[in-house]
Amino acid sequence: MNVFIVIPSLSYRGGERYAYNLARGLINEGHNAYIVVGRIEPHSMKVSSPVKLITSLPLLNIFLQNNLTYFFLTFPVIFTLLIVYAKPGSIIDSESGFCLWASLIAAKLKRCKVVLTV
Repeated sequence: MNVFIVIPSLSYRGGERYAYNLARGLINEGHNAYIVVGRIEPHSMKVSSPVKLITSLPLLNIFLQNNLTYFFLTFPVIFTLLIVYAKPGSIIDSESGFCLWASLIAAKLKRCKVVLTV
């Protein structure tokens, strides 16, 4: 089973550690786990193999470091990444906010299941 764990940004906060530990646990159970992030903040935690990180292009990530730009572009970035990478039948685990709406719409279009983590 492919599981996409969606978080708005990767830094050192608790949500990121939760997503990483969840992905590692799913991989240990034999699933494919991916962490999808809108941006990677400077000095963020490192995601190591076998967990796969899906993020935007490096140049776009630099642009997203500005909080105002990030606010307006989080939804389209997350939505685009899910449309490109999610396969029908996958599970998308999403947090609230922009990630939630992008995940719900992408899941409907790609015929995926959604788990909401609030």
